Amino acid sequence: MRKIIGLLLLLPFSAFADVTFYGQCDYKGPSVVLDAGEYTAADLAKRGIPEDAIASVKVPEGFRVTLYENDGFKGRFGNLKSNDSCLDNNGFSNIVSSVTIVATQAEFGNAASTTFGNATLAPKKPAASTGKVTIYTDCNYGGLSAQLAEGDYNLAQLKKFGIGNNEISALKVPKGMTATVFDNDFLRGASASATGDIACLDQGDFANRITSISISGQGTATVAAPTAAAAAAGVKVFNQCNYRGKSATLKVGEYNNAQLNQLGIADNSIAAIQVADGYQVELFLNDFQRGGSGVLATNNPCLVGQYAKAISSVVVSQTGAASASKAKPVATFYAHCNYRGGSAELPVGKHNAQALRAAAIDDDSISSIKLAAGYRAVVYAGPAFNQRSMVVTSDDDCLDNDDMNDKISSIVIEPIPRNSNNSNFVAQPNQSNSSKSDDLIAGLTCVQQFVEKNACDARRWKAMETRCQLGRVDELSDGYLKGHVEAGNCNVELWDELVRRTANPHLR
Repeated sequence: MRKIIGLLLLLPFSAFADVTFYGQCDYKGPSVVLDAGEYTAADLAKRGIPEDAIASVKVPEGFRVTLYENDGFKGRFGNLKSNDSCLDNNGFSNIVSSVTIVATQAEFGNAASTTFGNATLAPKKPAASTGKVTIYTDCNYGGLSAQLAEGDYNLAQLKKFGIGNNEISALKVPKGMTATVFDNDFLRGASASATGDIACLDQGDFANRITSISISGQGTATVAAPTAAAAAAGVKVFNQCNYRGKSATLKVGEYNNAQLNQLGIADNSIAAIQVADGYQVELFLNDFQRGGSGVLATNNPCLVGQYAKAISSVVVSQTGAASASKAKPVATFYAHCNYRGGSAELPVGKHNAQALRAAAIDDDSISSIKLAAGYRAVVYAGPAFNQRSMVVTSDDDCLDNDDMNDKISSIVIEPIPRNSNNSNFVAQPNQSNSSKSDDLIAGLTCVQQFVEKNACDARRWKAMETRCQLGRVDELSDGYLKGHVEAGNCNVELWDELVRRTANPHLR
């Protein structure tokens, strides 16, 4: 994020404004007043607050302000329920990129009026539905803590949360999420994954050895199966993935954009859909049931491709008597590597290109796969189980490795035969190579120091090459990193992805 000091006061004070943001500590410098609402970096900029420019905040009684380090209400965050004269005290000065302001009448008189640090970044007993993994420095969920959303966290990023090297001792992992820990920086070295809570890591292979961590999944603990009442109504639509956010229940009938708006569903906002047994929903990209369309007859926790946040009208209809139970999904397909982006679940069966589109999976859009134990997926480049194929028998975090990334057009999902002699290539889960040279990690760590000082550029390449001893490691001296440095891509915004591709040549 760019560091811009000072606020540009573009809007007059509002008679209905609630919270005042200042560009300097002690409520000094230019200021802007905002009402309750959600403000992305773009929203703040329109109102005169550049990104990373907030230094102090005045919060009237009865309101809560949540400050986020990253745009889109992501990354490290902290809550304020009263004035804060200098966010430096909380490590948040001049790094705020998005903000939410809500009224909290029921919270008047709360002694914990400023909840930065552990109190907000990681409650001692976070709800299982937070969609974030909580890490702790002490066993039994004690000590310093931080909540980590889906993403990769190297040592420098963990230190921003106050978590040092080899200090993680306990994890709380919500259902539907996975935490993979690594004993070296930049997701290198020996690794292990957890899909549930771990009260103490102080014994075993990873005691005092965790240096970086990767979080995948968005959490499903709050996702409830459709109730009988919902099933009777037909279809339920949500404006956030994993059946979260605003929702509306749709009975049989046609719904144009205006009718969806009346139900609280804005245009191009549908992100997830629950479909009861015996029903289907036809999705249209344009209003009045026009334009591109597809039919969905099963639940979809996160629409991908052309239907992601692009639906303007729908038609709900019955398909016959509801079955006793739906086919159980055994495979989840993701739009991005590392189980990220939009996703769709599929049961056992043959799914040609048309069936995939009905499940909101566009042609050539799959990048990673998760499979239930005992099942396999045969993926094809052709639309009708033809052309190049590959057999996947376990989770695969990036199909780049197998030259099938964004190349899948049809899929067969089936139980793994007991005595299978299938000669097709069997994709194994990608594992971290514990024998990778420590020189690679040392080199990347050294380059990151230049990145954090905004000094990773072509003019300083020779100095970096010498100081960081890049010539000792093939991945750092094969021209890939140098090319991106010369192209101006070696910066804070792109660093994580540049590290990933530099350290893993198969992803380039």
